[in-house]
Amino acid sequence: MRSELSKRLDMSRKMEQYDEHCKNILADKRLLAWIMNGTMKEFHSMQIDDILQYIEGKPAVSSIPADPGMTNLPVIRGSRTEERIPNEGVVFFDICFQAALPAHPESGLIIDLEAQREMRPGYSIVTRGIFYGARLLSAQMGTEFTAPDYDKIKKVFSVWICFHSPEYIGNAVCRYHLQKEDLVPGLPDFPEEYDKLEVILICLHPRKENPLKLTELLNLIFNSRRSFEEKAEILGKEFGFPMETDFGREFQSMCNVSEYILEQALEEGMERGIQQGMERGLQRGIERGVQQGRWSQMQEIIRKMLEEHFPDEQILKICGITAGQLEEIKRERL
Repeated sequence: MRSELSKRLDMSRKMEQYDEHCKNILADKRLLAWIMNGTMKEFHSMQIDDILQYIEGKPAVSSIPADPGMTNLPVIRGSRTEERIPNEGVVFFDICFQAALPAHPESGLIIDLEAQREMRPGYSIVTRGIFYGARLLSAQMGTEFTAPDYDKIKKVFSVWICFHSPEYIGNAVCRYHLQKEDLVPGLPDFPEEYDKLEVILICLHPRKENPLKLTELLNLIFNSRRSFEEKAEILGKEFGFPMETDFGREFQSMCNVSEYILEQALEEGMERGIQQGMERGLQRGIERGVQQGRWSQMQEIIRKMLEEHFPDEQILKICGITAGQLEEIKRERL
């Protein structure tokens, strides 16, 4: 058997691969067009295929720094530079790209897209989104505009996709933006003068109702409970994603890595439960199996429990199966 350290290193490498695949998938222009359509008023009334023509160049993936101390914006156009934040090392935007404004083609937008595993990672995602947006605003000095020509500042979006949102939130989308408020009326309202920064949160929960096609799409792509073949068919028929492309190959690679990670997590939970006799550890492994719909792996766990002479009552309680299902597994062992 492999050592614990070897397993941990292997799992760490697989997680890094999975994160890289996720970012590359999110950088696909068709998926970006879906996100723009579902979250930005500038593109809300447009067809997905029409939005594609407004995305400029190739989105930069993990190559543009989000850190303080950077003042120019050649980085937005793809050059790789880096800066450090104390205790965090080098911090990069996940995906950063520019898009033209349909109403004003001579103007443009700068869009930062971030993938976040946790809703509350020890700080407010909204606050960090404001920081990222402010960095992208100030970084335009010297490239998009020079003082005092501030009217040429491009609007910035910082979009955060939050996986695994809690049950009480479910699937939700919200935006934070600047608005004018009259304390004493009289000043005319010109939104183009201050509408320069928006932070958008997309919260995902695979088992809750989807209020938008966008959350349905994102949950489908990143939901490991469905097979690659099933997801690929839906992506092609309902969302227009061709699988004979770089996106399709990247998507299949992500699904393969995801399946490996889940299998290893299940195996780890099963080994911990059986070898150490820890019902709690075994429950974790079994719950993972149930959540992923892996009945065949669930059966293997139950066979192991039978070999270890677990009482029927305990198997039924831990696994959440019926007495009939348990008898069926017993007959298959004969």
